[in-house]
Amino acid sequence: MRSRLAAASLLCLCALWPVGCGRTGGRQVSARLVPADALVVLSVNWQAVRGDSDLLAIIKGAEFKKVLADIGVDEKSITDLLIFADGVSNPHGSTGMLLSGSFHAPAVAGALKKRGWPRETHGGHDFYINPADGVRLGALDSGVLVCGTKKGIESVIRAKSDPNASFASKDVFKRLSKLFSPAKVPISMVIAFPQQFQDAADAALQVSSVVMDFAGVGPLGQLMNKIGYSRAIGCSIGHEGNSFPVELIAIMKDEDAAAFVSGGLTLLKGIGALVGQPPARSSEEAEAIRTFQNMSISRKNDVLSIGLVMSRKNLLPN
Repeated sequence: MRSRLAAASLLCLCALWPVGCGRTGGRQVSARLVPADALVVLSVNWQAVRGDSDLLAIIKGAEFKKVLADIGVDEKSITDLLIFADGVSNPHGSTGMLLSGSFHAPAVAGALKKRGWPRETHGGHDFYINPADGVRLGALDSGVLVCGTKKGIESVIRAKSDPNASFASKDVFKRLSKLFSPAKVPISMVIAFPQQFQDAADAALQVSSVVMDFAGVGPLGQLMNKIGYSRAIGCSIGHEGNSFPVELIAIMKDEDAAAFVSGGLTLLKGIGALVGQPPARSSEEAEAIRTFQNMSISRKNDVLSIGLVMSRKNLLPN
């Protein structure tokens, strides 16, 4: 299960929802449980995604289904799932998955004891260890499960007891959560670079490229490369008929960097309109040009906001 969890963690995407809401369960709880050391977190409205073959393909949903089968959770009982990773290779990294839903979490965790999973305790919570790969699973309350590496579990426990140890305490998360639309989207993401990455622009760009390389999203990956170095990036993906609305927000290093990238993207949009679609151009290239032609770009101080509508062809080229 570790390899499946690790693969899922590298897909990209993270939660962008208000953390001050008083509603319990689902994403509101999970946001506050994400460890502060997370680099990338994927958030999925599972009930909106699990019956949509295109959205499942984007997040490699088959991997999630295998993990759920491993831990014995009925996918119909899950409302949201959230995966986080700190970018460090397992088993030493902080990697985990938070599940919320209508299931009875203590019963799910307790059933693992009957399967021979050894028990250990962290922060007053019992966790069960998969003998095959060392992944831990336990209940945080009646409707929230967490599974992951030992470091990931320990980080979640710290975040649960100390708000300052939570991803939700990060300034960039607070800023992004205010900038994004409050509407609930099927898939959403944040990459929040730690200071050591912010101090090394090339490393930040490299991580951006890696985590955006999921399901072969060419134009979206190209867009990420055009943005390059930033302090944090948020992205949401929806699905409307044959179209996939994408919203992307980047908090840049400073206003000068934001202005430079904004100008470059505007130029790219203009060049796309001039180039058109020569007969010799491949269908993938033509589709990417159309995508960039319809891109909307706005800037306010150090924040870039980008909107575009992608087709199935350029979002799922394979």
